[in-house]
Amino acid sequence: MVCVCVILLSRAAVHADGTPIKITNARVGFDGSFKVGRQAPVEFEITGPEGKTVVPVLRAADPDGRPTQQPLPAVTLSSSPKKVQGLVRSGRLDGSIQIQIFDETADLNQAPLHQTTLRAGVSGAPLTSLRLTSQLWLTIGKQPMLQKGLERWNHGRAGLVRLVELPDGETTFSSGEALDSVDALVVNGDVILNENTSHAIRDWVKQGGRLVVAVGDASSSLKESPLAEWLPALPTGRLDLTKLSGFNDLVPRSSTLRTLTTLPAARFERNSGTTIASGLAEPLAIRAAYGRGYVTMVAIRLDVPPLLNWEPESQGALAAVLAGLPNPVDISAAATARSEAASELNPAAVTDLQIQLNHSLDHFAAVNRPSHWQVMGWIALFALVIGPLDYYLVTYVLKRPEWTWGTLVAWSLLAAFLATSLGDRLNQKEAVSRQIDMLDLDPATRSVAVRSWFGFYSNQSQRVQVASEPNAALIDSALIGSSSAIPPSQISWVTRPSEGFRGMYRSGGMNDAQPMYRFSTNRAEIENLPLEVWSSGSVESGWKVTSNEDLPVQADLHVTGINRLAGTIQLNLPVDVTDWFLAYGNFAYFDRTGPGGEPMPLSSGTTWNLANAGSNLLRGRLVTLIEKGTISGEGVEPDSELSRRAYDSQQVDPFRIGMTVSFYKLLGGEGYTKLQNQSLNRFDVSELLDLNRAVLFGRIKESPTTITVDGKKLPIENQTSLIRIMIPVKPAERSSDAPPTKDILDYRR
Repeated sequence: MVCVCVILLSRAAVHADGTPIKITNARVGFDGSFKVGRQAPVEFEITGPEGKTVVPVLRAADPDGRPTQQPLPAVTLSSSPKKVQGLVRSGRLDGSIQIQIFDETADLNQAPLHQTTLRAGVSGAPLTSLRLTSQLWLTIGKQPMLQKGLERWNHGRAGLVRLVELPDGETTFSSGEALDSVDALVVNGDVILNENTSHAIRDWVKQGGRLVVAVGDASSSLKESPLAEWLPALPTGRLDLTKLSGFNDLVPRSSTLRTLTTLPAARFERNSGTTIASGLAEPLAIRAAYGRGYVTMVAIRLDVPPLLNWEPESQGALAAVLAGLPNPVDISAAATARSEAASELNPAAVTDLQIQLNHSLDHFAAVNRPSHWQVMGWIALFALVIGPLDYYLVTYVLKRPEWTWGTLVAWSLLAAFLATSLGDRLNQKEAVSRQIDMLDLDPATRSVAVRSWFGFYSNQSQRVQVASEPNAALIDSALIGSSSAIPPSQISWVTRPSEGFRGMYRSGGMNDAQPMYRFSTNRAEIENLPLEVWSSGSVESGWKVTSNEDLPVQADLHVTGINRLAGTIQLNLPVDVTDWFLAYGNFAYFDRTGPGGEPMPLSSGTTWNLANAGSNLLRGRLVTLIEKGTISGEGVEPDSELSRRAYDSQQVDPFRIGMTVSFYKLLGGEGYTKLQNQSLNRFDVSELLDLNRAVLFGRIKESPTTITVDGKKLPIENQTSLIRIMIPVKPAERSSDAPPTKDILDYRR
């Protein structure tokens, strides 16, 4: 991050001793760049009278334009500038971010002692707020190949990719959340990082981040780096390369890479990861899973010829393949089409899986409201009544045309009475809620991560306090170990990646005329959340923890010689897993011992042997499940039939939506769903199925997160808790003399 210019909106407060309180060196994001709807790091310095205690507050807009306040821990000023770090989340593309300083005892609704505003969305602004469809790349140290290759994509359409180069040896990340806006991070093998920054990168990768490490001749340096403590694959030695044709295979129609000298490179064992580019005898690049994310290890450095002198189009394409990211040009074209759809006469405007999930949260069966088309029909009927019908009545029936002034008022009063009565009857319901949870277990890293979405109905105008915490009854010693502390939960507003109504991409920023609400210092509560009568509120929360003990998952899975999965799985969870199946490669494995071929619940202590499992092609089974909404042992139709089925973007079943989110890429992405996956893309585990991971997908009856409104649990109309367990798989033994394996052939295609 580098310093960005600031705009002072208020004069600095002067203390009794004459020392003014000021904010200096304010930094947001990375070189001022961050993504709307994602957490972004904030760093600034406070100067003022020595010994005075103040409370820094970050102020930003939510997707509705309402101001939100995020207090940071109180700081006591000293003779030197006091450095403060925090995280901020902006919900509007054009929204500004404000840094406020309050007295320790002051009410946060009063005027601050000092305030600084960082603007975004206008020409020359110090901040660059990116859409979720844009890609934000970071490099630690210079990577000229990426600079030329990625910037080439911006020639046709500006803003597709943002590349930020951070200084080697000086870059620090406070936490994995600070990298929430980042799509890919590229470092060299001899990168200089401290232990805390290494842990931040580790936690980011666990949650779906993508790290690329270009090793070259720095194998020994990498093994001494803090990264070596957790990287899923490390070099085993050094070698010299002369052939780079494996990179040409990754980039169709690229010019041949030639070198007249040998290139120092790192040696990797083929079984240490999935080979995505191969040399004559050794891998050029391998990829290994870590949590929901993965690490790509490249044998050579990317900043040396001939890669450095390659044509920019090929450089950009290679960078995307190494990071596992799609071509941003294709994403941009799809986003434009979706935006046009959102601007049409379509009240639902479902253009993204996150929007479909939000609609599921707002779908309360007890509140049976008329559709938008019905409302438009009633409006048309009213226009017909006060127009032609009223004219006919007063002119030809009553023969008193002058009475139209009275009948117009009468018709209007009658319509108002009927509308009010109907509104009371349809909307005056008791407060209820809906909750969707996604629980991820990764035995390889002993990690547990939860994301929950919560929607609730309000039958009156009010301000409420919403709080979330992990469900201690579920995550006790049976799940995270007795020596692991209960993790904190963090809550915020729900993401809305849309140009339409209440979307984050609409024009306009923070609206100070809207009611403001705030988060607690630890972000576990929302205070004074405003709700209007007959409306709904929605929030999302999450928590994660790394256990000190092995997770209650015992599995021994391996690949047989015919590329099929074999082995056993035993879960020791405090709840049963129902409606489940196991995904690996191109196949789905399922239990068929229940009535009608349906799977039996996977209970604690029960061992399931894949030798007794049924199997189907994974994509066909997923499409069948999404259409039917149930798990059964019935066969599936051929892909040729399934490909003609249209995905129903209006359905609100959380189980089907969660399944689509989890296997979005494998299902065909936007080609199948006609929806984007901007906000929930890191929950897509499709890539892991080719990285020696099997995913057990199912549902549990108990929620891993407890969310309360004004200290009470609301009645639950629908609660769906999905569980995904990423299970390591032992790959089949490979020989360097064997023909190219399936993973290499897949990437070449």
